[in-house]
Amino acid sequence: MVLLEREAELGCVDALVDAVAGGLGRVLFVEGPAGIGKTRLLDAAAQRARAVGLRPLVARAGEVEREYAFGLVRALFEPVLATGGAAELLAGPARLAAPVIVLGEPGSPAGIAERLHGLYWLTVNLADQDPLVLIVDDAHWADEPSLRALAYLAHRIADLPIGLVVAARPEAGGSASGLLAAIRSEPVATVLRPGPLTRAGSDALLRTRYTAPTPEFCAACHEACGGNPMLLLALVDAVGDAPPDDRVAAVHDRAPAIVATSVLPRLRRLPPASAAAARAVAVLGPDAELRHVAALAELDHDEAAEAADALAAAGLLVPVRPLAFTHPLVAQVVADHMTPGERHHGHLDAARRLHAEGADPERVAGHLMATERLGDPWVVAALRDAARSALRKGAPATAVAYLRRALAEPPDPAVRAEIRLELGTAQLEVSAPDAFATLSEALELTPDTAFRARVALVASGAARSASDFRTADRFLAEVDDRLDQLEDGLRYQVEAEAVFVRWLDPGRRAEMIARARALEPRAAAGGAAGANVLLVLAFDALLGGAPTADRAADLAVRAAAVANDIDGPTLGLVAAAVNVLLALDRVGPARTTLDRVIAVARHHGSLLQLGEATTFRAMLNHRLGMVPDAEADARLADRIAQEAAGPSARRWTVAWLVRCLVERGELAEAEDVLCRSGVPANLSVLLEARGHLRAAQGRAEEALADLRAAGGRAERQLDHPGLVPWRPAAASVLRRLGRLGEARDVADEAVLLARRFAAPRALGLALNARGLVDDSVDTLREAVEVLAATPARLDHARATVSLGAALRRANSRTDARQILEHGMHEAHACGAAALVAHAREELTACGARPRRPATTGWDALTPSERRIVQLARDGLSNREIAQTLFVTTKTVETHLGAAYRKLGITRRTELARETR
Repeated sequence: MVLLEREAELGCVDALVDAVAGGLGRVLFVEGPAGIGKTRLLDAAAQRARAVGLRPLVARAGEVEREYAFGLVRALFEPVLATGGAAELLAGPARLAAPVIVLGEPGSPAGIAERLHGLYWLTVNLADQDPLVLIVDDAHWADEPSLRALAYLAHRIADLPIGLVVAARPEAGGSASGLLAAIRSEPVATVLRPGPLTRAGSDALLRTRYTAPTPEFCAACHEACGGNPMLLLALVDAVGDAPPDDRVAAVHDRAPAIVATSVLPRLRRLPPASAAAARAVAVLGPDAELRHVAALAELDHDEAAEAADALAAAGLLVPVRPLAFTHPLVAQVVADHMTPGERHHGHLDAARRLHAEGADPERVAGHLMATERLGDPWVVAALRDAARSALRKGAPATAVAYLRRALAEPPDPAVRAEIRLELGTAQLEVSAPDAFATLSEALELTPDTAFRARVALVASGAARSASDFRTADRFLAEVDDRLDQLEDGLRYQVEAEAVFVRWLDPGRRAEMIARARALEPRAAAGGAAGANVLLVLAFDALLGGAPTADRAADLAVRAAAVANDIDGPTLGLVAAAVNVLLALDRVGPARTTLDRVIAVARHHGSLLQLGEATTFRAMLNHRLGMVPDAEADARLADRIAQEAAGPSARRWTVAWLVRCLVERGELAEAEDVLCRSGVPANLSVLLEARGHLRAAQGRAEEALADLRAAGGRAERQLDHPGLVPWRPAAASVLRRLGRLGEARDVADEAVLLARRFAAPRALGLALNARGLVDDSVDTLREAVEVLAATPARLDHARATVSLGAALRRANSRTDARQILEHGMHEAHACGAAALVAHAREELTACGARPRRPATTGWDALTPSERRIVQLARDGLSNREIAQTLFVTTKTVETHLGAAYRKLGITRRTELARETR
């Protein structure tokens, strides 16, 4: 069929092909109702891409497989991987895509974020061979994980020789609607909405079928079909070669009905075997295999082949293998004219046959989702198997759908509790609000103590990772009086979990510490239970002050080592250990621990673990006074949190990104990050960060409220000055407000606590605040001396500038200039532009003329440029740097080019001589 009145749309297709051929990524989103010509435009895109040497990969989504996790992307990539070179294409981070694309590939445990990352790099690897155009038809029927993968790619496609062409109907609902909208709204996307044919276009199409159609006939056809090309042709087929005008005028204008007037008569004219084969193809969905069609239609192979050929000759099936209808509307008409019983038995038969052939469990489940609920144990077992398969692929939302359907079957009473545990566990992975209710129902369904303990461990672990210790305690209480009925290993796990959850309760702390000490000998065996016990003891030793500080550090290091050896996610465990080490200013062990976790996370492709470790490395770098490095880490961690972890993790990443931006004087951006993130300010570290921002903005009352709120939360849990040093900042704000008495009290309390806990950095911060309140040169000098013995270079620079300013106010200008110069240079080395500006102001007030910061050299690099240069200097290729930082190779090239100009070099080999 000739494409009529589609010149503008074809021009957009050509523009995409030209852009991809030139190395630029583009998205073309074709939206319109069924029959408007979307598929024809996609066919044209494939033909034109192939004509200029691009590689088109084409797939069509089908309603039967919309619950088949990653079914669409597998249809895109599996054929090209089957032709050879899979090992090369699935190298590096792309290996995370292997369990999604390669049937039977076990892979490593990973979530949806890791699978999306792997699919992205698989696409990049393919594009390195030949520029690529991915073409997806009927995307409104695509499975959610596949749409997430397409949206993930579309967001990063701009600098890649990759085109993405997506066609969908506008009425997509649920999560599909939001994901399709995300693809459609990308800056590199062009949206096409092909309109109906004009009367002239409709007449031209009719003249391809009739020699001289009358104006009345043409007008009636155009009115009946609204200019929809597919419906117009269906109407012509239904009317036949000699159309009387009165029949045309009476045709109903709804799409399926019009198509049915064409499809059903053609089916009735064919032998019964062809009708049976058509019903089988409608059940099986796109890409139906002939052997499956034969089995469902109860035909032998030759009969099925003849029936398929007859359907193709009648224009109902495409004339190739595997079998598919010429248009989704044809499939809809055939399916709509099957009885419910025919559909049920067809899908159940298809499911059993696919299962017998060893098909992917989710292909089996796609058919079972369309069957009636008859309490069939095999259906329940197959759906549970499919849910496990979806979880292995990192598609928990799909697993939830399968398990809900399994419960609706319904299952035998003996397995209902197990299925609810599986459902609740999957719901936790997608943060479903009813996850804990599902787990509570699982508890109610069985008195078995071991099973109840398993439920309690799952629920408690999820609840405490979200800081919901009340819910965690509630589930653990369900087995408190039955611990002696558990086998030894399971009992140990429950006791260790209970110790971790309950020791923060002041009323139970002593009891939990005693239990933890009794469990300590077993902690060396490892596992999450061992890490929990060691962490509780580490925090207890931390709160013991100076006498037990070394023990706290030793326990934290042991806990981190145990957590890092666990084969699976250890979210929260390593972070807690690093918190102890940083509170004690033990930056060496903290750095070693984080570097090890980051290396393991990169090796396994665990984005969540990498994001958490990078968050705490941002915290470490900030405390060391390495602000650009801290900012680079915080930005990477925040990007990962947005894509993989959600609002709970972003409370931490936003906190440290805001702190870094405040240090650099980027207050507008800090405010924008805070507001746009939308994360709840219910975490001490985030409240503290917002307090620092408000103080820098001159919003003192708001700053004080935030800092005190942060302190209130810390006091209720772990009031250690090395964890959340809010008091010195609050004292400084009170000083600005002129409330010197309150400021002095808060600063004195900070000094007292820091001395009690033997926390040098905290003591330096407290002394600096106390010296500012009284404008005491002696106290400020002590703060400088204390901080000089710590690795906290930025805090030392801040205290030095405070001392210099106090000396200026005391009219000791010569000493003030010398100290302020030193503080300014140290602040500049830390990348703390705000403190540099303050020092310059003080120097100017002293009569000095401070030099401007460098605009070339290492210190002129942005945080992102600095991080990329560091990795390049370590020998990583541009591709490896991109994979490490989760950016495109083009981004790496751009940043390196800018860095070379600032460093005054022209080639990579010259980076070796550049030092910080």
